[in-house]
Amino acid sequence: MTTFRISEINQLRKVWASIKAEIQTACEAGAFEITIAKPKKSRLQEKKWHSMIVDLCATALIEVNGVGVVIRDADKMKTLLVHLFERELIELGEPLKRGSDSFLCPFTLERLVIRPSTTRFLVSEYSKLIEFTYCKGAEWGATWSEKTSKYDDYPELRRIAQEKSPPPQRHSV
Repeated sequence: MTTFRISEINQLRKVWASIKAEIQTACEAGAFEITIAKPKKSRLQEKKWHSMIVDLCATALIEVNGVGVVIRDADKMKTLLVHLFERELIELGEPLKRGSDSFLCPFTLERLVIRPSTTRFLVSEYSKLIEFTYCKGAEWGATWSEKTSKYDDYPELRRIAQEKSPPPQRHSV
């Protein structure tokens, strides 16, 4: 399988010959499928978030009804964050493209919940998850490590910052 990741139209012009060659090769081999999709999260985003999870497990104190709760297990912290993140997006009317699912166990008749897989998050969803994690970290008194900070300049974060910053205002004299 060949994947072309294109974020700007001028990149399409640069790889068009390669795309045509791949299509021609696929046609000669028989039936094939072309899928156009938004890109999944980047490896840098994943490293950033996993570093944040380690910091939260080491330094965060979650207050629930006046009682401090510490979660040292990374899998439990991830599960909690993804659950809270999904709930917040639902409340905002912007649910995850592939949210959690549940089904009834045929043996015990208990409801089993499958949490959303961060592996399947789109770049934009993962960027929002990182931003959400920063907010939760601040709320829970987390201290971010140097390792977490070194990932602060990943391209998706810069793009979001540009989208959020208002355009410069021009004043006429």
